[in-house]
Amino acid sequence: MSDTKKINIFIIEDDFVFIEILVNLLEELKADYQVKGIDLQIQTFYSTKEAGYELAQKPEIVLLDYFLMDDELQADTGDKILDVIREHYPQI
Repeated sequence: MSDTKKINIFIIEDDFVFIEILVNLLEELKADYQVKGIDLQIQTFYSTKEAGYELAQKPEIVLLDYFLMDDELQADTGDKILDVIREHYPQI
């Protein structure tokens, strides 16, 4: 039996370059955390709608952009999904 603790991290960001920067930083930390028995699972989403479908996975950490575009390229804010997270998944 493994004593590895998995930490699921969601990155919700519509800027592809910034997502790559965040993922690269977390990937660099991943090896250090694995030594401590922690496995970082990183998932990226480019819209709040896309991420909303996956919230049932109950990530431990959500890195959330404030100004986002939705799937129809309309301006959106992170506040909307943050309200959903707080209401349905307060442990996140």
